[in-house]
Amino acid sequence: MPAKLNDQDLMQLLLSDHKASAQHMLMCVLECANDALRTDCQNILNKTLDHQKQIWQAMNQRGWYQVQAATVQELARVQNQINQATQQLQMQ
Repeated sequence: MPAKLNDQDLMQLLLSDHKASAQHMLMCVLECANDALRTDCQNILNKTLDHQKQIWQAMNQRGWYQVQAATVQELARVQNQINQATQQLQMQ
């Protein structure tokens, strides 16, 4: 008898599929030379990211996807790294 998927399994599959779709759509945006197609891909990517967030939130509320909270120091360090990278890009 085949194993049955429960709600948690289905949500995990949906989340994984959305992550993969987002990666593919990002590559489409980055590699696209046609402006209209690029805009379409960006729109699809944004919708995919929004839906992925909804799936993650539903899983998190049910205790199926727990995350460890970052400390204030970790957040400040990452923000500093992002600011430095942004400044370097703007100088180029």
